Amino acid sequence: MLQKTLVKWNKNIIREFPWVNEEDQNMIVGTDFDGIFSAMFLSEVRNYELIGFYDFKTIWVRNNANLDEIKDAIWIDLDIYHKDIRSIGHHILKFRKDDKILCHKRSLNPNLIRGIYHNNFDRKYPYGTIHFLISLFDYIPKDDELNTLLLWHPNSSLMNAQKYRPNAHEWLNNFLKIDAMIKTFDDIVTKEFEEKLRDEIYARIEKTGFTKGRGQISSLNLGLRGYQCTFTNPKKSLTKLNNLILEISKITGWKKMNIPSNYKKIEGEIKKLSYSDIKENYTCFDDFLDEEKVFSYTIPYRNQIKCTVGIDL
Repeated sequence: MLQKTLVKWNKNIIREFPWVNEEDQNMIVGTDFDGIFSAMFLSEVRNYELIGFYDFKTIWVRNNANLDEIKDAIWIDLDIYHKDIRSIGHHILKFRKDDKILCHKRSLNPNLIRGIYHNNFDRKYPYGTIHFLISLFDYIPKDDELNTLLLWHPNSSLMNAQKYRPNAHEWLNNFLKIDAMIKTFDDIVTKEFEEKLRDEIYARIEKTGFTKGRGQISSLNLGLRGYQCTFTNPKKSLTKLNNLILEISKITGWKKMNIPSNYKKIEGEIKKLSYSDIKENYTCFDDFLDEEKVFSYTIPYRNQIKCTVGIDL
């Protein structure tokens, strides 16, 4: 259910990025639970159509997609460094406040909106793209326990909010303002809440065929690491993906989302570097991005960057 009014920050974002409010857009999404959940949300509230996936190395798009469709799609749960591509993600994208990152002009990202970069890493966005989207559209999720448990699952949101509570509390209460999560923020540190997440959400995801990953962070009480549902080849994962979509649909009440069954792919190359290496070999971070023709990148840890090169769109 969508509320009739948007709080001020939502209006400002939609004014700056009017394309996010348009309907019937094509989308290419990240290859994990948050990507699928976010895509289903946009399919539900704006009738977006999924035409492909990107796992930070390979772009998988439906067989009949042309170059214009790929570039014109909105890339979800992804931060794409391309002057013509619109993307919605949540990674840290600056090392320094004065990095220009000019090809991110069309990137909608909560860390960029709030001026979070490498030097204030402890304030980075701790939730998923799905939460950013729910807040952006001022959407009110179904008010039941199962749906609330599901909201705490993507992108290790529960674990992040347990371990980094002041930062998670600040983002949730002053930016996202998702009532169901605010109401349960004190409960998520309990063993009982983790047991419910394990028994009600993890058990359903397990039935889809996805296996548990080795998350970087575990829960306080039960050591849960979650089902991030990562995959690299959507064609081989088609059954699991349709099972996952069905389970999310049952919990949220959203319509089931269609995904392509046949794909063509565009391959890139992943590189991992330290910021020290970049400073030693390039005039500045922006020169590195331009000279290496970086297509996408993340700053997952302090002083590190993971980037993709070799994709020319």
